[in-house]
Amino acid sequence: MGQAALVTMGLLALLACRNGEEDSMIVTEVVPVDGGTLVITQAVERTAESRVTALPPPGPEADEPVILDLSIQVDEVTRLDPQRQTDESAADLVQNLFVGLTRLNNATGQIEPALAQGWTIGPDRLIWTFYLRDDIYWVRALRSGQIERVRQVTAEDVVFSVRRACDPATGTPFAFTLYIIAGCQAVNRSANPVAAPLDLVQVRAVDALTVEFQLVEPANHFLALTTLAVLRLVPAELLAELEDDWDSPANVMTSGPFVLSQDSIMGRQTILVRNPFWPLPFAGNIDRVNLYHVDTATAFRLWEEKALDLAPVPAAELSVVRAELSPRYRLVVSQEVFYLAYNFESEVFRHPELRRAFGAAIDRELVVEDVFSGRGVPLRHLTPEGVIGAPPRDEVGTGFSPDYARLQMAAGPYRDCRLMPPIRYMVSTLDVELQQAELIRQMWVDELFCEEEQIVIEQVQFGALLADTLADTKQQRPDVWHLGWASYYPDAENWFAVLDCRGTENRQRRPCGDVDELIRQAAQSAALDERWALYREIERRFFAQDGIEPLTPIYGRARYVMQQLWLEYAPASFGGEQYDAYRVNWLEKELERAQ
Repeated sequence: MGQAALVTMGLLALLACRNGEEDSMIVTEVVPVDGGTLVITQAVERTAESRVTALPPPGPEADEPVILDLSIQVDEVTRLDPQRQTDESAADLVQNLFVGLTRLNNATGQIEPALAQGWTIGPDRLIWTFYLRDDIYWVRALRSGQIERVRQVTAEDVVFSVRRACDPATGTPFAFTLYIIAGCQAVNRSANPVAAPLDLVQVRAVDALTVEFQLVEPANHFLALTTLAVLRLVPAELLAELEDDWDSPANVMTSGPFVLSQDSIMGRQTILVRNPFWPLPFAGNIDRVNLYHVDTATAFRLWEEKALDLAPVPAAELSVVRAELSPRYRLVVSQEVFYLAYNFESEVFRHPELRRAFGAAIDRELVVEDVFSGRGVPLRHLTPEGVIGAPPRDEVGTGFSPDYARLQMAAGPYRDCRLMPPIRYMVSTLDVELQQAELIRQMWVDELFCEEEQIVIEQVQFGALLADTLADTKQQRPDVWHLGWASYYPDAENWFAVLDCRGTENRQRRPCGDVDELIRQAAQSAALDERWALYREIERRFFAQDGIEPLTPIYGRARYVMQQLWLEYAPASFGGEQYDAYRVNWLEKELERAQ
């Protein structure tokens, strides 16, 4: 019997065990009293409304929990630390296990309250004050299956976690995103990381349920930062006691909508169960999440056998999936965009007509299909869907327009591509990069009548590509190059770092103009509607037919996943999946699996 079949039988056996569960659950609460704590253990009904969140009847019968079966492509879960997470699997776990001040709703693309039930911005727009809920707790799962409520989450947890994220000793990836908080940059770049003065980070607990931040400048994207995993809270006392072992599955305390079950099988299965003390309503109906540690190919086979609700699509199966399995697959778009950037000091691309001509001659749909087998979405502007303030995919920008491209070529100083000097087109050493570059070069030959030998494709190591395109490099810079950008935080302000003439990412050496004042206004605009209107105008100024075209967006990265028809969910383009918003038609799932 094959591995996939064995694992499938194991999954189905685990699912069959649910019928023995009872209507009540055992919960343990640690209550502070004079001189210490009192541990209270009792059985409570699932519908109790006192200290345990009432759970809706999940399945066709009240004693059947609704189970979500997924795969996870790591051998085992070894780190849950929000301030140190670096991979997609960890992001999903952090999203569901740890509370933050806010979170990004994957279905609506809006920022919603979480621990913070509201917030205000001071008159100078430098002081942000968050008002916290009083009913979110640190909890842990015990070996007995009990869920222990340890203590309330407070403003001091926020202060500790933010300062820890800025602490150089923590090693927080992308800590620079928090430099907008006064003092964070000075602390993070401290000459003595072991003794960095954390109290310089300007976040303070006004009282147990109020926390205040001071920023270095007005920045409306700060609210988007509060959704990040890096600002999810961690319990100070557990870190003090266990240091780096605090987040091991056996020790961790969490505060999110799910709890890490001690029934998890090391290296084979990670189990999350609904947090009975979580006060916010679930948009979905999931009681338990089974995450099976299997590779992509095995996950796909398990999905075919109806043992998984979702599964990634292996590259080897992609053509069959797209040809035969619609509508059971979906394309999930991420906040990563790839583009061609133009050197504004190039003999060719210093001219806006030629930048527009070369951009409009690229058939993005053909690039996505021929090079990436459909794993992407063609783009006409920079900011991708899912980013706060991004315009709809086809609302702004020129896109593929051969006639317009030829008109722009004729309007330029050379009038004919064959009269232009040679172009250095720099890409990385990846085979797929060369394939894409050759396809785009052929489009320029076909649509603009360039000679192939005029466009010299140069492959270099990625590090050399970054170094040779820096604005202040001493090297001779290429005429055009291929790079990408991904969200550090899900707000369009982050994406304009690639376009802002004052930013370090202005590799094009584009001189400043009126559009840069619009970027500044958008960053500081207090009114959301005004800010979004400015975002659209900025994209138009860059990518419309009369736009500056400092770069040409080509595609946004995407991936195919297989989805059972009994599952409804909004996939995450950024920041981790939200299992509390997943909904399984449990009766349909049972019937399908019984066939």
